[in-house]
Amino acid sequence: MFARSVSHVLNLPLFKRNFLGTSSVMRVTAEDIEIPLYNRQLADQHAGQIQKMVEPLTPLQKSVLSSFRVGGISHGAINLRAHLETARAMNLVRSALGVDANGPYSNSGEGGEIPQRRGTVWQSAILQRASAGFGNDIDYFAHAKVIEIKIGQGAKPGDGGEMPKDKVTAEIAASRHTPAGISLVSPPPHADLYSIEDLKQLIHDLRSCNPKADICVKLVGKPGIGAIAAGVVKAGANIINIAGPGGTGAATYSALHDLTYPWAVALSEVHQTLTKEGLRQGVKLQVSGGLQTAEDIIKAILLGTDFLEFGTAILIAQGCVMARSCHNNDCPTGIATNNPKLIEEKFKGSAEDIARWVTELAISTAVILEQYGFKSPQEAVGRTDLLMLDKDAADGFEQLLHRPKNPYFAFSLPRGEGGSDIERATIVRIAEGERTLSVPVDPRVLSFGALLSYYAAMKENPDFSRVISAEESPVTLCLNGTPGQSLGFALHKAFLLLVERAHDGTGKSLSGGHIMVNGNVGNTTGFAATKGFIAARYSADRTFIRASGVKGVFESIGDFGANFMTDGTLIILGRPEDYHLTIPSYRVPTLYRPTVGKNFGAGFQAGTVVMPKALYATCLKTHAFAPDFQQHAQQIPISEELQCEIMTYLQQFNRHIDSPLARAVEQLLENPEAIHHYFCVLTREVPAPQMRLR
Repeated sequence: MFARSVSHVLNLPLFKRNFLGTSSVMRVTAEDIEIPLYNRQLADQHAGQIQKMVEPLTPLQKSVLSSFRVGGISHGAINLRAHLETARAMNLVRSALGVDANGPYSNSGEGGEIPQRRGTVWQSAILQRASAGFGNDIDYFAHAKVIEIKIGQGAKPGDGGEMPKDKVTAEIAASRHTPAGISLVSPPPHADLYSIEDLKQLIHDLRSCNPKADICVKLVGKPGIGAIAAGVVKAGANIINIAGPGGTGAATYSALHDLTYPWAVALSEVHQTLTKEGLRQGVKLQVSGGLQTAEDIIKAILLGTDFLEFGTAILIAQGCVMARSCHNNDCPTGIATNNPKLIEEKFKGSAEDIARWVTELAISTAVILEQYGFKSPQEAVGRTDLLMLDKDAADGFEQLLHRPKNPYFAFSLPRGEGGSDIERATIVRIAEGERTLSVPVDPRVLSFGALLSYYAAMKENPDFSRVISAEESPVTLCLNGTPGQSLGFALHKAFLLLVERAHDGTGKSLSGGHIMVNGNVGNTTGFAATKGFIAARYSADRTFIRASGVKGVFESIGDFGANFMTDGTLIILGRPEDYHLTIPSYRVPTLYRPTVGKNFGAGFQAGTVVMPKALYATCLKTHAFAPDFQQHAQQIPISEELQCEIMTYLQQFNRHIDSPLARAVEQLLENPEAIHHYFCVLTREVPAPQMRLR
């Protein structure tokens, strides 16, 4: 952890420089978030000064600088200007290093980024996918250089983060695809990752929607992390991020000190395990956890890391004094706050400050490497023979310095391509002009639609882009057979998928596309989906977890539905008896679970749930609703607009899905008053966000 004395030392560049300042105009609305408009002349001066810092560096110093990474600090944990300056600093330094530089990189954190940053100097190179998937859509994934899957973090291992509702302004909500004024909770990672197979599938999903990006997995330093890291590498990750004790001022003191291993112990275990298993040459290691000095960096490199991550240090370079009030929204330096007055009056950091700090740190590190005779930091990776333990070190720590041999040095795991041959063939067919396609699939075809969506988002194939944008209606793909997991991952709005049945993960991170399943669909349907439409007759467990903006119609949804939901509309049709209907062609499905299973709506923050009144009464009797949903959810009147919306979704459902119940309900609702008689609408009031000064 950074002591205050250290923060004052690192803040010296703030007082040495001639601060140029910026002229900015910010209109903070959910519909139109603007990046601060910098005076072009001043921006060029900043870029020129950073160029002058980097140009004189030696090749060794530049190589060290390329290995630096910024930790995942989200827009929301810090204000937009601080987040932008961090990204701009890393991008300008990398630009000064040359086109071949693979760093330094900034990290978006788990809060997403507004679309206006895509492809600009303001965009983070590392884009994080955490358990909540805030702001994660195809446009977000497709523009990343590295996609980081956050399994855990050093400050809160095993738990997701939470942003208090007072900090969730319209600006924050826009980047996270949620309403303003609600608490934003990241579910525990097991909400969609129950096993290493689930992680392997997620890695395949992300690689499919961005074949050019490296996939990084962030793990917490705990006993056995070496074995876990070996499994993660076999699952297809390119980078392992090892999180030691760390965290900014929002983390609790006990979490900083007592919940994780020291980074040196965890890093040594991972490096040694991967080396012994013959996996080390196929993966890069990255370490974080309070790195502060050049000596820390040298120790980390000698213990086996390739990349160095800095979080708190980057904030201190912008003026942070570690007041430990990040969570109160009253940061005295205007960094960890969304209060416009505090930001305007107190925030003085800039990209130049950050660039100066990382450059000076790289120079100091290179001096030590030169003393050892190394010409690049890569030559020093794993050279534990150059380290020695203090004489009073505890027994057992000598294992830290063990140098195992790699019995499989001549082999390495191939990097997965993502997508599938069938999907690549489909891209060719669309580029040739087809807009309605019949596509054969089987369970080996994973993440179908993700690669299509990448091509749609990046517009790299002109013929393909011309065809999908030629008409307002989407390209229709009729899938013959049962596809594998993650059907329609991050599906772009240009596509409609029609299928008889689907496995787990259908519509995860859905990005505007439509998915119609004529029969059953598996678990985690619509997980973290941001927009679009999903329909199926019967969905298994964990439907619409952390959904925001997506619309869906189902006859039944199993257990844990709508958990942590932050926006969107979920329509549950129920059974014929809920409408006092007798439908001769209806067959009761063998689902071994009720229409709405247990723990519905746990962590529900916002959104709309539509269900028959009879089903609502049944849920109350069977205690299907989670206590917090039952306490906070309220019935609202069905307006003409909502009535029209429900009918539109029901008509879309019936257009593509053979459901006797849905057809009967649509006929029933031809009488305008029937919807008020049979249906109820549940939601949760979203208060206006409050700003306060303490």
